Amino acid sequence: AFVLVRNDINVEDLAALVMNIPMFEARGLQVIKSADRARVEIGDIVTYRVEVHNPTAATLGNVTVEDRLPESFHYAEGSALLATGASPQQAIEPQVNGSTLLFTIGNLPAGSTAKLLYRVRIGANAGEGDRDNVAVASGSFPSGERTTSSQARATVFVAAGVFSARQVLLGR
Repeated sequence: AFVLVRNDINVEDLAALVMNIPMFEARGLQVIKSADRARVEIGDIVTYRVEVHNPTAATLGNVTVEDRLPESFHYAEGSALLATGASPQQAIEPQVNGSTLLFTIGNLPAGSTAKLLYRVRIGANAGEGDRDNVAVASGSFPSGERTTSSQARATVFVAAGVFSARQVLLGR
C-alpha cells in the first residue's frame, strides 16, 4: 500500500527496494488484426492478417492464435500462410471447431513477430451490418507461466449485394 507523507523518507538499502519493483508486466504478447477490405458482400472472400509480437526478453513457447469468426464466415481451406521474423512464408492449417480457428505457431523468439494471413468466404447466412472477427494469442514463458494477449478485432461491413431482396427488375 502507499501512504502520502509530508516528512523526508530515508531508505537504508535502496538496492533491495529497486530489485523488488517489477519493471515490466508478465503479459507479453501483443496482437494486431486487420482485414483487406472494409466492405464485403455475400459470397466475397476477405483476407485477414494477424500479427503476434513478443516484446519480452524471453522466447515464448506453444504460441497459439484463437480466432473467432462471425456467423456464416467460413475459413477457405489451404489459404493460411505464416511467417515468423525474417523467415519465408509457409503454409499452416488451423484446427477448425465450428466458427473458431486455432492456429499453432510454436516458439516465438524474443522481440520477433509472427505474421499470419488467411482467407474467409462470406456465407449466405451472414447478417448485414458490421461483423467483428476477434483474435487472441497465448503462449508460455520458459518458467511455464501462460500469457494471453488482449483481444484484437477486425470489423467488416456485410452488404447483401445481389442476394438482397431489394433488387430492381427492368424490362417489358
